[in-house]
Amino acid sequence: MFFQKGKGISNNEIIITGKENIVETHVLINENRVEYVNLTPYEKPPLFELMKSDISKEDKEKASKDWHHSLPPHIDAALNYEAN
Repeated sequence: MFFQKGKGISNNEIIITGKENIVETHVLINENRVEYVNLTPYEKPPLFELMKSDISKEDKEKASKDWHHSLPPHIDAALNYEAN
């Protein structure tokens, strides 16, 4: 989902993207650093945020709301369906 395709930019940098282009992961080898680049129109990529283990309850609720908002209406309706 998040780590499907890798592309070597230089001897020092690799960019990893996923199937849905939600976030780019930049691995800077010489600097021992990883950067995440948000590719969504939201402040933080909703689905990526939901997968974090150290997220606060408020941030998780916002990420969930943003993720549902990003889905096609019929998919969101199916996920929110509650039988009487």
